[in-house]
Amino acid sequence: MTLFLSDTHLGNARSKADDLCRFLYHHGYDDTLYLVGDILDDITMRRWPQAHRDAISMMLRFERVIYLPGNHDSSFRAVLGLNSDHVAVMDEAVYFSEAGKKYLVKHGDSYDQSLGFIIGPGWFRDTGAAWLNRWHSKHSNHWVQHGSVEEATTRGFDGIICGHTHTPANKFIGKIHFLNCGDWLGNCTAVVDRGADMKLIRSE
Repeated sequence: MTLFLSDTHLGNARSKADDLCRFLYHHGYDDTLYLVGDILDDITMRRWPQAHRDAISMMLRFERVIYLPGNHDSSFRAVLGLNSDHVAVMDEAVYFSEAGKKYLVKHGDSYDQSLGFIIGPGWFRDTGAAWLNRWHSKHSNHWVQHGSVEEATTRGFDGIICGHTHTPANKFIGKIHFLNCGDWLGNCTAVVDRGADMKLIRSE
Protein backbone atom coordinates (compact mmCIF):
# COMPACT_ATOMS: atom_id res chain seq x y z
CA MET A 1 0.00 0.00 0.00
CA THR A 2 1.13 3.55 -0.74
CA LEU A 3 -0.33 6.53 1.12
CA PHE A 4 -0.36 10.19 0.02
CA LEU A 5 -0.93 13.04 2.52
CA SER A 6 -0.81 16.79 2.05
CA ASP A 7 -1.57 19.98 3.95
CA THR A 8 -1.47 18.55 7.46
CA HIS A 9 -0.19 21.96 8.68
CA LEU A 10 1.32 20.55 11.84
CA GLY A 11 2.35 23.40 14.11
CA ASN A 12 -0.85 25.27 13.36
CA ALA A 13 -3.48 25.26 16.11
CA ARG A 14 -6.15 24.45 13.51
CA SER A 15 -4.45 21.22 12.40
CA LYS A 16 -6.48 18.14 13.29
CA ALA A 17 -3.43 16.30 14.56
CA ASP A 18 -5.45 13.96 16.82
CA ASP A 19 -7.48 12.77 13.84
CA LEU A 20 -4.31 12.38 11.81
CA CYS A 21 -2.70 10.23 14.50
CA ARG A 22 -5.73 7.96 14.64
CA PHE A 23 -5.71 7.70 10.86
CA LEU A 24 -2.00 6.84 10.68
CA TYR A 25 -2.38 4.26 13.43
CA HIS A 26 -4.57 2.13 11.15
CA HIS A 27 -2.08 2.04 8.25
CA GLY A 28 0.84 -0.34 7.93
CA TYR A 29 4.27 1.08 8.58
CA ASP A 30 5.89 -1.33 6.14
CA ASP A 31 4.50 0.84 3.35
CA THR A 32 5.52 4.02 1.51
CA LEU A 33 4.28 7.47 2.54
CA TYR A 34 4.29 10.47 0.21
CA LEU A 35 4.11 13.80 2.04
CA VAL A 36 2.79 16.12 -0.66
CA GLY A 37 3.65 19.50 0.86
CA ASP A 38 2.54 21.84 3.64
CA ILE A 39 3.16 19.16 6.22
CA LEU A 40 4.55 21.74 8.65
CA ASP A 41 3.12 25.24 8.94
CA ASP A 42 5.14 28.43 8.95
CA ILE A 43 2.69 29.75 11.59
CA THR A 44 4.17 27.56 14.31
CA MET A 45 3.03 27.35 17.91
CA ARG A 46 5.52 28.16 20.64
CA ARG A 47 4.90 24.78 22.24
CA TRP A 48 3.64 21.94 20.11
CA PRO A 49 0.93 19.73 21.63
CA GLN A 50 1.83 16.07 21.95
CA ALA A 51 -0.47 15.05 19.09
CA HIS A 52 1.47 17.22 16.62
CA ARG A 53 4.76 15.66 17.69
CA ASP A 54 3.23 12.19 17.65
CA ALA A 55 1.98 12.69 14.08
CA ILE A 56 5.50 13.44 12.87
CA SER A 57 6.87 10.39 14.70
CA MET A 58 4.19 8.18 13.16
CA MET A 59 4.95 9.48 9.66
CA LEU A 60 8.62 8.64 10.12
CA ARG A 61 7.75 5.04 11.07
CA PHE A 62 6.79 4.26 7.49
CA GLU A 63 9.35 2.16 5.68
CA ARG A 64 9.89 4.82 3.00
CA VAL A 65 8.98 8.53 3.20
CA ILE A 66 9.00 10.79 0.13
CA TYR A 67 8.78 14.45 1.16
CA LEU A 68 7.78 17.06 -1.44
CA PRO A 69 7.82 20.49 0.31
CA GLY A 70 5.04 22.98 -0.37
CA ASN A 71 4.79 26.72 0.05
CA HIS A 72 4.28 26.59 3.82
CA ASP A 73 7.24 24.29 4.45
CA SER A 74 9.39 25.62 1.58
CA SER A 75 12.46 25.87 3.83
CA PHE A 76 12.87 22.13 3.30
CA ARG A 77 13.55 22.84 -0.37
CA ALA A 78 17.04 23.76 0.80
CA VAL A 79 17.72 20.02 1.09
CA LEU A 80 16.15 18.91 -2.20
CA GLY A 81 18.00 15.86 -3.44
CA LEU A 82 18.48 14.36 0.01
CA ASN A 83 17.98 10.64 -0.47
CA SER A 84 18.57 7.96 2.14
CA ASP A 85 17.19 4.46 2.50
CA HIS A 86 14.39 5.92 4.62
CA VAL A 87 13.67 9.52 3.53
CA ALA A 88 13.92 11.38 0.22
CA VAL A 89 13.24 15.10 -0.29
CA MET A 90 12.36 16.20 -3.82
CA ASP A 91 10.47 18.85 -5.71
CA GLU A 92 8.36 16.33 -7.62
CA ALA A 93 8.10 12.58 -7.94
CA VAL A 94 7.04 10.04 -10.52
CA TYR A 95 4.82 7.32 -9.12
CA PHE A 96 3.85 4.12 -10.89
CA SER A 97 0.62 2.81 -9.40
CA GLU A 98 0.12 -0.86 -8.68
CA ALA A 99 -2.26 -0.87 -11.66
CA GLY A 100 0.60 0.29 -13.90
CA LYS A 101 -0.40 3.95 -14.38
CA LYS A 102 2.17 6.75 -14.25
CA TYR A 103 1.43 9.71 -11.95
CA LEU A 104 3.17 13.03 -11.43
CA VAL A 105 3.29 13.95 -7.73
CA LYS A 106 3.87 17.55 -6.60
CA HIS A 107 2.40 19.99 -4.10
CA GLY A 108 0.76 22.32 -6.63
CA ASP A 109 1.88 25.80 -5.57
CA SER A 110 4.03 26.06 -8.69
CA TYR A 111 0.85 26.45 -10.74
CA ASP A 112 0.13 29.68 -8.85
CA GLN A 113 3.62 30.91 -9.59
CA SER A 114 3.28 30.06 -13.26
CA LEU A 115 0.50 32.64 -13.43
CA GLY A 116 2.74 35.39 -12.09
CA PHE A 117 1.99 35.07 -8.36
CA ILE A 118 4.59 34.64 -5.65
CA ILE A 119 2.92 32.38 -3.13
CA GLY A 120 5.09 31.49 -0.17
CA PRO A 121 5.28 31.55 3.61
CA GLY A 122 4.09 34.89 4.91
CA TRP A 123 3.29 36.31 1.46
CA PHE A 124 -0.31 37.18 2.26
CA ARG A 125 0.61 38.23 5.78
CA ASP A 126 3.23 40.64 4.49
CA THR A 127 0.88 42.26 1.98
CA GLY A 128 -1.71 42.85 4.68
CA ALA A 129 -4.44 42.32 2.07
CA ALA A 130 -6.94 39.85 3.49
CA TRP A 131 -9.21 40.28 0.50
CA LEU A 132 -6.42 39.09 -1.79
CA ASN A 133 -6.05 35.95 0.29
CA ARG A 134 -9.76 35.20 -0.13
CA TRP A 135 -9.55 35.92 -3.85
CA HIS A 136 -6.63 33.56 -4.24
CA SER A 137 -8.37 30.78 -2.30
CA LYS A 138 -11.41 31.10 -4.53
CA HIS A 139 -9.43 30.75 -7.77
CA SER A 140 -6.48 28.56 -6.74
CA ASN A 141 -8.32 25.28 -7.24
CA HIS A 142 -9.04 26.16 -10.87
CA TRP A 143 -5.43 27.16 -11.49
CA VAL A 144 -4.04 23.98 -9.95
CA GLN A 145 -6.42 21.73 -11.88
CA HIS A 146 -5.79 23.51 -15.18
CA GLY A 147 -2.03 23.77 -14.74
CA SER A 148 -1.51 20.25 -13.44
CA VAL A 149 -3.64 18.58 -16.09
CA GLU A 150 -1.86 20.53 -18.80
CA GLU A 151 1.55 19.54 -17.46
CA ALA A 152 0.57 15.89 -17.00
CA THR A 153 -0.75 15.75 -20.56
CA THR A 154 2.33 17.42 -22.04
CA ARG A 155 4.74 15.16 -20.14
CA GLY A 156 2.89 11.94 -20.92
CA PHE A 157 1.50 11.06 -17.48
CA ASP A 158 -1.72 9.17 -16.84
CA GLY A 159 -2.55 11.29 -13.81
CA ILE A 160 -1.39 13.73 -11.17
CA ILE A 161 -1.48 13.70 -7.36
CA CYS A 162 -1.27 17.07 -5.62
CA GLY A 163 -2.44 19.13 -2.66
CA HIS A 164 -2.22 22.89 -1.99
CA THR A 165 -5.87 23.88 -2.49
CA HIS A 166 -7.31 21.89 0.47
CA THR A 167 -9.97 20.60 -1.94
CA PRO A 168 -10.04 16.78 -2.06
CA ALA A 169 -10.66 15.39 -5.54
CA ASN A 170 -10.70 12.11 -7.42
CA LYS A 171 -11.85 12.56 -11.00
CA PHE A 172 -10.88 12.40 -14.63
CA ILE A 173 -10.30 15.63 -16.52
CA GLY A 174 -10.17 14.47 -20.10
CA LYS A 175 -7.85 11.45 -20.01
CA ILE A 176 -5.93 12.63 -16.95
CA HIS A 177 -6.71 11.17 -13.53
CA PHE A 178 -6.67 14.17 -11.17
CA LEU A 179 -6.23 13.45 -7.46
CA ASN A 180 -5.98 16.06 -4.71
CA CYS A 181 -5.14 14.76 -1.25
CA GLY A 182 -7.19 17.46 0.47
CA ASP A 183 -6.06 18.67 3.90
CA TRP A 184 -6.07 18.07 7.67
CA LEU A 185 -7.54 21.39 8.71
CA GLY A 186 -11.06 20.45 7.70
CA ASN A 187 -11.46 17.53 5.29
CA CYS A 188 -9.12 14.94 6.85
CA THR A 189 -8.54 13.08 3.58
CA ALA A 190 -5.76 11.17 1.87
CA VAL A 191 -5.07 9.31 -1.35
CA VAL A 192 -4.24 5.62 -1.19
CA ASP A 193 -3.10 3.01 -3.70
CA ARG A 194 -4.20 -0.44 -2.61
CA GLY A 195 -3.73 -2.14 -5.95
CA ALA A 196 -7.02 -2.12 -7.80
CA ASP A 197 -7.21 1.63 -8.19
CA MET A 198 -6.26 4.95 -6.62
CA LYS A 199 -8.76 6.10 -4.01
CA LEU A 200 -9.53 9.18 -1.97
CA ILE A 201 -10.31 8.18 1.61
CA ARG A 202 -11.51 10.10 4.67
CA SER A 203 -10.56 9.70 8.29
CA GLU A 204 -13.23 7.88 10.26
